[in-house]
Amino acid sequence: RIVQTQVQGHQAEALRAVARPGDIRMISSVTCIFCTKARQYMTEHRIPFEECLIERDPVCLADYKRLGASGTPTLLVRGQRHLGFDPQRVAATLGD
Repeated sequence: RIVQTQVQGHQAEALRAVARPGDIRMISSVTCIFCTKARQYMTEHRIPFEECLIERDPVCLADYKRLGASGTPTLLVRGQRHLGFDPQRVAATLGD
């Protein structure tokens, strides 16, 4: 458990180092537990992100459909679509 916590901390540091406001937009659903976990992770580790909920925001739902997204969370990382939240993958995209 300690090792897992340390790894998560390093991943969060790497992501926080490259993430800027406006880089990450998370399209979420009210009932999505994975969205909740991603939101908690990014909030806890002070990673800047924007979030919209498909059930509450018609523009968000339209974006979700336009992207052909197949689930939530769908992240837009500098315009690149990611299905699900993977801190390493997001950091790699931002590092490009």
